Order: sequence, then C-alpha cells, then structure tokens
Amino acid sequence: MKKIACVISFIISVNSIAQEQATRMQFDHYNVQQGLSQGWVTSIYQDFLGFMWFGTNDGLNRFDGYTFKVYKHNPKSNKSLRNNNVNKIIEIDNELWLATSSGLCRFNRAEDIFYFDTLWPEIYISDIKCINKKLIIASESGLYYLDTDKNAFQRFRINGQDVLSELVIYSLAVNKKNEIWIGTNQGLFLLSDSFSKLTPVIYLADYNQINRNINISSIEIDSSNRVWVGTETQGL
Repeated sequence: MKKIACVISFIISVNSIAQEQATRMQFDHYNVQQGLSQGWVTSIYQDFLGFMWFGTNDGLNRFDGYTFKVYKHNPKSNKSLRNNNVNKIIEIDNELWLATSSGLCRFNRAEDIFYFDTLWPEIYISDIKCINKKLIIASESGLYYLDTDKNAFQRFRINGQDVLSELVIYSLAVNKKNEIWIGTNQGLFLLSDSFSKLTPVIYLADYNQINRNINISSIEIDSSNRVWVGTETQGL
C-alpha cells in the first residue's frame, strides 16, 4: 500500500508541475488592431539586429518589440516593396531578400528602401534559399538562381537542359551536402552531384492509378538529416 501511495503521490506531483508550467505559459496576440498590416502571416524572420519581420499578403512588417512598421508596394515608386504578397524572407550578409508574388527584391537597410533589377523577371516566387551567395529561387515556372556577386539571374539548367521549367515549385530545402530538395506539383525531387543530377524521389507517375494529389507544400531537414515532407492532401 505504501508503494502504491508513493506512486500515486508522484503522479499527482508530476501532473501538478505540468499544469503549473502550462498555466505559466503566456502568448501575446498581435493583429491588425495592434498595427500588423494583415492577419494572414505568410513568413517570419528575425534579422541580425533582432528585429522581427513578418510577410503577409498585404505588406511587409517590421516589429521592434513595441510597434510595427509597415512597408507596402507603391506603383508610383520603384523604391518600394515589389509586391504586397511576401512569401519568404531571408538574410544574406545582413541584407534582407524577399520572395514576392511579382518577383525578387532586396531591402536597403541604410536608406530604408527596396531594390530590384529590371533584369529580374516578374514571376511568382514561393521560396528562396542561399548556397554560397547564390539565391536558389522556387517559382511557378521552375527553378532559377541569382548570383548575388554578378547579379546574374538565370534559369537552373542541368547538364545544359532546362528540365524544371514545366514544374510549379512550392518549397525548397538544402542539406549539409548543399543538395537541394525540391517540392513541386509533380512530387519530390533531389538535385545533387553539384547540381548535375536530378532524381525523382516521390513522383506523380507513381500515383496516377489512384489519382492522388502529390503537391509537396513544405520540406524540412531535421538534426538527424531526416527529410520531412508535407503534402497538400496526403499528410506527411
């Protein structure tokens, strides 16, 4: 009986601690009323200065812990946000790069303005990654890359062939070998061997007989190098 009483007492103590920790957990809620440009947040990033950046479907938001500063597209200015739909935010050498629904743009922190080159195509960009100062760009018309040193924006070709232009690319992930996992409307692909080899890993053709949708919406590589793949209708 003493042992049972001890076990029951231990369980009650653990439950009490868990409940106390859950009670202590606090969430702050920020919405349009607090200054956020829109309630639909599509991307989140913290820069090297500590500012939080939030991409939405109606502008870019910078949060300093107290107030929001909102950036939006101005059709009369070529120094404003390229498009109000901000799908992804990354940072290279302390500069913010933004993937928008009208293409790529860069934030000039010193002048508080945005820059995009007219040579950068006006395309829907869903995701961006960086490998050795090259931006890998996922779009609705295939895969591109931008050499940030040379300002060269080009289609991604594999052994001289443009094999990705027919794919709608939703998501990217880069592993420790600098191989690129590519999530598309036709499945999951792996770009390896210094970007010379494209391997279908999960492919639409494998699912044709059962008419499954195999849109790959998100990819994440964990600390054990396992690849987690989120799909539009088939779960993980």
